Amino acid sequence: RRAIELARDGAIGKIISFNATNITLSPVWAFPWQGVPEKSYGTRVPIKEGDARFRGGALCDHPHIFDMIRHMTGSEFDSLYAEVAPNIRPDLVEEDMLSVIGRMKDGTVFSLDPSWSKMEERLSVPGPGWEVFPKRMEVNITLNGDNGTVMADCFGPNVYHSGCPNDRYTVQYTYFDEWVGLIDEFVDNIRHHKTPLINLRWHRETVRAMNACYESIATGRAVTL
Repeated sequence: RRAIELARDGAIGKIISFNATNITLSPVWAFPWQGVPEKSYGTRVPIKEGDARFRGGALCDHPHIFDMIRHMTGSEFDSLYAEVAPNIRPDLVEEDMLSVIGRMKDGTVFSLDPSWSKMEERLSVPGPGWEVFPKRMEVNITLNGDNGTVMADCFGPNVYHSGCPNDRYTVQYTYFDEWVGLIDEFVDNIRHHKTPLINLRWHRETVRAMNACYESIATGRAVTL
């Protein structure tokens, strides 16, 4: 929220570029449906010719940074190019790592990383120790303007500890700040008869951009929206 305020108040000047990561461990082991293309993407579509994987993995799990660049710039996607990497989890039938670059209609260039590039230990009950690297989620945003830069860690972990399980340094997340914000917006919308900031009608352009990412991966070319 503070980064948005600084950008909109002109503290960094005109936004020139936007970089964001939404990188996590794979939630497939906690939410098995996310590993099923028919459930995560809606149908079984090969990610590209000659590739045994299907759409519906990390990209479908991480629409948030696509929403955020639209929200922060007030602009829509103009063109983008995406590439998929070899999976670091060979047993998944969907993609787990990819990268996206492109340009918004207002000229802002961007780089987005919506990957499952944090490794996990597949505990029967997810909890502390699930992450191999002691940070299971990194949502970082960098706004570069012609007069400065703002960097934000949007999903920092807040409880660290060492020891069990597995006698290693681990981190426990508490999601109160995020969920309280969502609840506050929900209540405010009802009381004042407002539409949620991110709603299905607004979100359609994000879905369109994400499908364009898959089209770019399949064709090997940039896609204009």
